[in-house]
Amino acid sequence: MARVLWGMDMLIGGALLNTVLLAAGTDYSAYMDGSWFQWVTDTWRAVVAPNQVLWISLLILFEATVGALIVSGGRWTQLGLLGA
Repeated sequence: MARVLWGMDMLIGGALLNTVLLAAGTDYSAYMDGSWFQWVTDTWRAVVAPNQVLWISLLILFEATVGALIVSGGRWTQLGLLGA
């Protein structure tokens, strides 16, 4: 049961939510402003913010893949958990 819930969290709380936010035009540039480390904020603003459609799309693909692997069961779940 926990495996399925974790997989669904990745699929719904991760991939689907980010898909909706990206489609709505959400600006992810300030996402890391609360980081404890300035280099994280600077790197996020330099790398992700200018190309957020690309990077968030890759994040969505990764979350969906990991979620589906976790839900699948067996060795696939182990691979998905490794990704999580």
